[in-house]
Amino acid sequence: ADYYVRTLPGLPDGIYLKQHAGHILINESSNANMFFWLIHNRHIADRSKLIIWLNGGPGCSSMDGLFLEIGPWRMNKNQTLRMIDGSWDEYANLLFVDQPIGTGFSFGESNSYPTTIVQSTDQFMTFLDKFFEIFPEYARDEIYIAGESFAGTYIPYIASAILKRNSERKTVEYQKYNLKGIAIGNGWIDPIIQYNAYYTFSVEKGLLTGEPMTRANNLLETCMSNLKQKLQIHEDTCESILTVTLDASAKLDENGTKTCINQYDIRLTDSYPDCGMKWPYDLATITEYLRRPDVIGAIHADAQKIGWRECSGQVGTGFDNDDTPPSIKLFPEILSKIPILLFSGDQDLICNTKGTQELIANLEWNNGKGFQNSKPEEWYVNGSLSGTWQTERNLSFVIIHNASHMVPYDTPLATMDMIDRFMGLKVKFDNSIPSRVGNETLEDEKASTNSTEGSLNDELSSKNNTINDESDDENDEMWDRYYNAGTASLVIVILAVIGLLVFLLRGKIFRRIQTVNQAMKAAVDSNENTEMQELVIETPRFGVDDVDHFGDSDPDDDDNHLMNENHRDIGKYKDEVSTTSFTPYNDEQNNHEIDTNTPYKDESDNEHDNHEIAANTPRQPYFYLRASEKKDMANIPHGGELKDLHARDAYKRDNLLRESQFIPSIVLTDRQLCDLELLMNGGFSPLEGFMNRKDYESVVHNLRLANGILFSMPVTLDVSQKDIETLCIEVGRRIVLRDLRDDAPLAILTIEDIYKPDKEVEAINVFGDNDMAHPSVDYLHNRVKEYYVGGEIEAINPPTHYDYVAHRYTPAELRAHFKKLNWTRVVAFQTRNPMHRAHRELTVRAARQRQANILIHPVVGLTKPGDIDHYTRVRVYQAIMPKYPNGMATLSLLPLAMRMGGPREAVWHAIIRKNFGATHFIIGRDHAGPGKNSKGEDFYGPYDAQHFVEKYRNELHIEVVPFQMVTYIPDSDEYLPIDEVPPGTNQLNISGTELRRRLRTGGHIPEWFSYPEVVKVLRDTHPPRSRQGFTLFLTGFYNSGKNRIAKALQVKLNEQGGRSVSLLLGETVRAEISNELGFTRKDRDQNIARIAFISAELTKAGAAVIAAPIAPFAQARSHARSHVATYGGFYLVHVNTPLEYCIKTDRKGIYKRAQSGEIKGFTGVDDPYEIPTDADIVVDVSKQSISEICHQILLLVEKDGYIGER
Repeated sequence: ADYYVRTLPGLPDGIYLKQHAGHILINESSNANMFFWLIHNRHIADRSKLIIWLNGGPGCSSMDGLFLEIGPWRMNKNQTLRMIDGSWDEYANLLFVDQPIGTGFSFGESNSYPTTIVQSTDQFMTFLDKFFEIFPEYARDEIYIAGESFAGTYIPYIASAILKRNSERKTVEYQKYNLKGIAIGNGWIDPIIQYNAYYTFSVEKGLLTGEPMTRANNLLETCMSNLKQKLQIHEDTCESILTVTLDASAKLDENGTKTCINQYDIRLTDSYPDCGMKWPYDLATITEYLRRPDVIGAIHADAQKIGWRECSGQVGTGFDNDDTPPSIKLFPEILSKIPILLFSGDQDLICNTKGTQELIANLEWNNGKGFQNSKPEEWYVNGSLSGTWQTERNLSFVIIHNASHMVPYDTPLATMDMIDRFMGLKVKFDNSIPSRVGNETLEDEKASTNSTEGSLNDELSSKNNTINDESDDENDEMWDRYYNAGTASLVIVILAVIGLLVFLLRGKIFRRIQTVNQAMKAAVDSNENTEMQELVIETPRFGVDDVDHFGDSDPDDDDNHLMNENHRDIGKYKDEVSTTSFTPYNDEQNNHEIDTNTPYKDESDNEHDNHEIAANTPRQPYFYLRASEKKDMANIPHGGELKDLHARDAYKRDNLLRESQFIPSIVLTDRQLCDLELLMNGGFSPLEGFMNRKDYESVVHNLRLANGILFSMPVTLDVSQKDIETLCIEVGRRIVLRDLRDDAPLAILTIEDIYKPDKEVEAINVFGDNDMAHPSVDYLHNRVKEYYVGGEIEAINPPTHYDYVAHRYTPAELRAHFKKLNWTRVVAFQTRNPMHRAHRELTVRAARQRQANILIHPVVGLTKPGDIDHYTRVRVYQAIMPKYPNGMATLSLLPLAMRMGGPREAVWHAIIRKNFGATHFIIGRDHAGPGKNSKGEDFYGPYDAQHFVEKYRNELHIEVVPFQMVTYIPDSDEYLPIDEVPPGTNQLNISGTELRRRLRTGGHIPEWFSYPEVVKVLRDTHPPRSRQGFTLFLTGFYNSGKNRIAKALQVKLNEQGGRSVSLLLGETVRAEISNELGFTRKDRDQNIARIAFISAELTKAGAAVIAAPIAPFAQARSHARSHVATYGGFYLVHVNTPLEYCIKTDRKGIYKRAQSGEIKGFTGVDDPYEIPTDADIVVDVSKQSISEICHQILLLVEKDGYIGER
């Protein structure tokens, strides 16, 4: 299609504006075509911006915005165009869209006319996608959506759809739009409050008095009642309040004509009963102009369709019964992500200032209701008071004095200053147009206010108070200075670019530019350049002859590829040229020629809600990788975008930190802490928070997020019912997530979902079994709380690590490291165990096969209970790294909480390594396997993980390198995969069990198995058992003899010498440590947990610990064993003295008191005792002496090497 507007009838001679216009087909079956008119910015901006303008109605054309509000011209009576000062295209590209279908020039079958806001939003999103397919270069702009009146309903729904889709994008090719903010003038946002304001504003302005006021008040009561029953966009009774007000204003003028106030500008009158419906009066001329055949042809409108209409009644009435929630409901979520500007002309009745003020006062957003800490500040433009400005927590509210419903129509200069401020352009510093808000002081403002020459203030002040006169008598001196300032800025830019270009011409960057130029192809209209040459047009820009963005005159140079923040395509000023396909644009990237592999650190203190950000201080980009950059990177992230939340949220960190002091907190568990760290740094991309119900259920059942992206492991945040009640957890609540180690605020979670999972279903689907022998199944049922909360998180701080900091890389940092090393093929090796020669051989083989480098990527978060601690393992990895050829391998630590989920976890691990930049991933035997189930069988087959990951290879985009176990061949002194060993070949191997035995006993570990440096690290951490600590855990009924046994054992071990001995009797612990606990199941378990903790710490220090609680419950005893066994020996001694014997020998009468009911909850009487099935030794004082029992126990400990020779 041909969209280029070559010439526009009525445009003054010598004026050239780059324009495109025409229809875009959005639905073929209903022939639905949406019309647009695109006008390119007049001057260079530091970052290219696109303002999409929508008018309201519903059903009113955005040509109103172009010809009457923010466009570059106004219409004269003779249908010629006059250029105005104050157009919004000074520093932004303007896109005017007639939407929805049936509006203005847009057309389609009547069944394509929407009847709900949701339908119109869907239409617009389809249009936007197709528009950016045709004009891909504009998709890189910072996008703002602006409009007035009913656009206050359209725009928030469109913004919400864009933000939601940005967060749910499925693939790298799927468009993501760089939406920066929305601006709504005199908008219809909150029907309940704004219908009420019909009455209150009219009474306040004296428009309603006496009987009409009474009638309007009665209508208001009915209106509110109806809206409570069914809240909809249009309510007839409520509209009648406005009718009563207009009727009350009706009177005869001096000519005997009945008139009434203009509902859009109460300073004006209109013929009755129009009351403003024919205003602005320029519309008649504009309508004739837009129906002219030469105009229709110039803008590529379809001449076969009905002529242009300002507003369509059919479209408007179609929304009458729409009960879509009012757009105010979307404001809190939008404001949490982007700023909103509400501006209001104070002479409007229909969407009046009072209603907007009240809806803001009633609005809750960003942890506050209404404006709390700011007050309206006076706003001066050109020395005249233009209105007031108020900003807080991402919301700005501007009241414009002496302005109507269509604010820019009355005050273009003021509204241009307003939008430039909102977009972060400090235009007032550049163009010598003085303006200020509150106590701002500007040198050029002082100069202008002190000068009497040029009369900047006097003439423009009178213009601001005279409707429609502002554009008639421009101050030439002021605008000369304005454009001279622009020219001076260009000179500076040109000088900087020339220097940069000379440097770039020498190197490979310039060669890359040439390659890109060769790859670019014409889009939209390849004849545009020729026609411009025929017209002898070299794009004069209102006195600035800049052919391209740098203002130089060479039409063939390549400096368009060096633009700071502007479009990279040549076509913005010359013939339309674009890349062959759309490249998704990131929120913060701003089109720098940057090293996208180097993470940015935001050094700016400016926040989103601070609109006075210097125009030449671009916000640091959200780390983002395009598909086209694959040649520069090891691999693209999962889902196409690295969700580096630290980079994304750096600009608002200070605000988040302040907010964290005033909102409820959740202190994270170790697992949650690991999950949060990888969520924030992008390791779990594409996740941006803990999973909501839809994502959770989809992952559990289908291994996919709700948007279809492959993801195999649920990442959830669990809370208890008590947490919900105590913290008032509810949807929309913001909660700060804190580090359990130092209580530091790490992130803020906005709760989207609260749901109760089916843990059995989760266990079976995710881990393949509901067997408690699986450590994650046990964790799920016994440690995970009953509810999950989901929602996006905003990053404040990463968790602080004090260990091995040099080896802790985020995904962005590791990718940058790979690029620095020029690594493009990286094979990652996952491990949770020490590495030996076999592992080194396995990884080197993988690297040779794939011609890649090696990433040793061990897990240092949570692994399988009983694994060697990560401190020891990292020292082992450090010792083995020099054994690789120089430059072949690097070490990076992964703070992952493993689930030991076998095949599913292998897919998860592959996704994580992909996010860290690896192109290949080694999966060996029994990857992430948890060991044996309760039947003594392996949970998963040895190579199930390899086969499972292979099923998803086309979606993972990371090549899996499967390996079987390698074994040592002594005859050839080499390692081979077991499947490559010829039959009958002599093989040597040392199992994990055998290695632990040799470490325990001090036995020889041969060098063919491991390096001496590695063995030394292991021996230092794991000395022989004779130097290790151990715990004797005695359990049994009260008065079973366990205390006597414990005291005797203490004496015997002290006699042995060589280590300290600690005694933890049940009564002593109750009195000294757990005196606040009772005897409920929960309190008993807590008591045992405390004993286990103390025992583990003492055991770790090499002591002998004798603990003698009753410990009636198997689960608590099991947890105690797993906790202590990590650090040394653990022996469960069941003192199996019969209950009858215990009662019979009870000299204190405790059992008798329990049997009489005097003591409640007594073990063996009215509380159960679960007989141990996993005791290491069983004794009975009714049959054995204390000495015999002690001897029996000590022989067992001696057999295992804990006592004896030291």
